[in-house]
Amino acid sequence: MVEGASILMKYFRADQEKYDAEHACKVCGKFEGSRPCSKCKSKRAMYCSAAHEERDWPNHKGICKALRSIHDLAKETGNLGLE
Repeated sequence: MVEGASILMKYFRADQEKYDAEHACKVCGKFEGSRPCSKCKSKRAMYCSAAHEERDWPNHKGICKALRSIHDLAKETGNLGLE
């Protein structure tokens, strides 16, 4: 029973580390208080502050602008044209 619990805890920690990494600030790695990009709302770009979002803008702007364009197109057409 203890061995099974140990294996489950190992998987839980790995999942938690992956979740934290995906939701951590792209600039400093801070998890608490991180939120998605204020422009595209993508959870691929999480920031703990507006200053860090601004600092990462040169790296994120290409993706951000593309995501907003896709979103606008889907809104206008009602789909993504993948039918």
